[in-house]
Amino acid sequence: WTVAEAASGPEGLARLVPEEVDVVLLDVMMPEVDGLSVCRQLATDAETAHLPVILLTALDGREDRLRGLEAGALEFLTKPVGRLELQARLRSALRLRHAHRQLASALRMQRRMVRMLVHDFRSPLSVIVANAEMCQGGLPPELMAEALTDVAEAGRTAVRMVDEVVTLARFEGGQLRVSRQPLELIALLERVLAPRRRLAPERGLRVQADEVPACMWLDPLVTERVFDNLVANALKYSPADSPVSVRVAQRAGRVRVEILDRGVGLTG
Repeated sequence: WTVAEAASGPEGLARLVPEEVDVVLLDVMMPEVDGLSVCRQLATDAETAHLPVILLTALDGREDRLRGLEAGALEFLTKPVGRLELQARLRSALRLRHAHRQLASALRMQRRMVRMLVHDFRSPLSVIVANAEMCQGGLPPELMAEALTDVAEAGRTAVRMVDEVVTLARFEGGQLRVSRQPLELIALLERVLAPRRRLAPERGLRVQADEVPACMWLDPLVTERVFDNLVANALKYSPADSPVSVRVAQRAGRVRVEILDRGVGLTG
């Protein structure tokens, strides 16, 4: 155990760093501010509300215990407290703290994933809207067929993204499995670029490929989504008249894919 001590309630509150503390042992009878008041402050502060608090006191009445629990304490131990009992209560409190941290981490990940999915939905929807507007303006038959092809492909992409929401739920349940399949990487990249190439012919979207394996074992949905996001960001955040291309090369036994543009770039 690593223990940090404080001689009073105010001192303890001043020294307490929520992310560095797992359990609070709190005496009820203290100078300046009693333990029940400190416990209430911890329970009402969003940053410390989930900290397990164990009250230690010489009081042994039923009303005293109820007051401690109502103040937000997890445990109420009467002095003198045996070492083994205290250790057992501490282990129980630590399990609770660990479970809360896991839940908080899962919720943060869920929020990030939801934000990412919302962002991703903009891409196929923008393709659908842009092509629909082009069709409304009147197009030659051959261009109309291409526009409808783009709309259909973007619709399928949106459906796949809905499926990924289900995948997210499986991930949170510990049931997500990467589904690797033989995948023609160049064909996948061409499929990603095709609808954007027709919508933005001036950007010169193309794939530059050296000698790379014809097939690789990849998850097609995840791989396509990653490249689609990178290409979409390259088009959005680089100058409107600048080219965007994809370069594929094999180096030291690894296949490297680079999205080349004149934007500010991505870190990490």
